[in-house]
Amino acid sequence: FPTDLTISKYKVNNEVISITGIMRDITGRNEAEKKLRASEEKFKTLVTRNEEIIYMIAKDGTFLLSEGKGLAKLGLKPGQVVGESVFELYKEYPHMLTEMRRAFNGETVTVEEKVNGNYFRNWYTPHKDHEGNVIGLLGLSINITERKQAETKLKTYQERLKTLASQSIIAEEKERSRIAADLHDNIGQTLAFARIQVARAKKIATKEDKLTTILDEVSQSLLDTIQETKDLVFDLSSPLLHEIGLGAAISNWLEEQVGRKNSIMVNFVHNDKELSLNADMKLILFRNVRELLCNVIKHAQATEVVVSLTSNEEELVIIVRDNGIGFDCDSQANCIGIDTGFGLFSVKQQIEDFGGRLEIDSKAGKGCKATLRVPINR
Repeated sequence: FPTDLTISKYKVNNEVISITGIMRDITGRNEAEKKLRASEEKFKTLVTRNEEIIYMIAKDGTFLLSEGKGLAKLGLKPGQVVGESVFELYKEYPHMLTEMRRAFNGETVTVEEKVNGNYFRNWYTPHKDHEGNVIGLLGLSINITERKQAETKLKTYQERLKTLASQSIIAEEKERSRIAADLHDNIGQTLAFARIQVARAKKIATKEDKLTTILDEVSQSLLDTIQETKDLVFDLSSPLLHEIGLGAAISNWLEEQVGRKNSIMVNFVHNDKELSLNADMKLILFRNVRELLCNVIKHAQATEVVVSLTSNEEELVIIVRDNGIGFDCDSQANCIGIDTGFGLFSVKQQIEDFGGRLEIDSKAGKGCKATLRVPINR
């Protein structure tokens, strides 16, 4: 068995008078040392083969350990920077060094950094001695460049989809406007002319003639058709939008479609300020105000609706307020989420595509206030 021999000599007047020998069995210690060496080899193998970067840095910034295949992305080899200062090697990355100093001060930090064209997600945790004093930091860095590139590509696709969606909406509104104009200018005028002709025929016919009764019925049918055509025109798009402006279009639609057809008391407030909005913006705003008013008609059970349109040099603000049943919402995200219906969610997305925002303020039994804010310079 492995032994450890200790020999002690006792002298008197420089003469050896006895020798004492002690032999100890050190098998246990040798086994422990073997296990420790095996553990160290296993750890070294693990960190060397790891795709991530594992490192240990002393409190003065000196690298004590630097391992992992991920170092190759930085043009480094395992152990290459050991003995060098992190503050010198990465002096061009002050934010990263600031986060490391937080770890040196006892905090655990997670941060993303871009180094040499690669994105890394870094974890810094304090390295403490047995008394709890911070003597450095332990770090783990994972290369997330591919994920970042995928996120960037996805974001680009999302922006393109938003643009296509906006263009599609604008194209739809333009087509609705064209159809509405055709109905108004052609069919509407033709019906009106036909009614005039019926009135002229009625004057020619004698009162006793049954023809007058028939002509009256035709005239009434034409009048009903003219009104239905007008309603259809306003459902599609307001002819006043491009002829007079956004304020006039909203006011007219509010009175005709909300007030007259649904017997809801309406009020329109406008500061009469000239708005420098392009045609596309007018279409989008009118579409979304119409959507908000349709929500009031369908869901609010309101008896009164007030729409106000104000503007300054920076933004246009449109407020749609009703005295209906309202609904509870803890946050803006809650109020305008998909769960509340695609109507509000669609309005939110369209307004945000133009740099604006939709705000909802509502409580159960207290009505609802919807505010559209759009920067005029966009």
